[in-house]
Amino acid sequence: MKWRLVGPFRGGRALAVAGVPSQPSTYYFGAVSGGVWKTTDGGNTWDPISDKQTISSIGAIAVSDSDPT
Repeated sequence: MKWRLVGPFRGGRALAVAGVPSQPSTYYFGAVSGGVWKTTDGGNTWDPISDKQTISSIGAIAVSDSDPT
């Protein structure tokens, strides 16, 4: 194995992680003072999806089976 970055380049901790069973390359994670991030390529790139929210610290994440978006 070769070392690679598997999350966005940022400090802090990831507190919550959830994957989408029907989409094996899609994951979400919540960070301390970092909001919610999403990847659709197995962690090669990450996009912030909670930038417009007033709460940034995330303690838990769940993905709905009926609507994983």
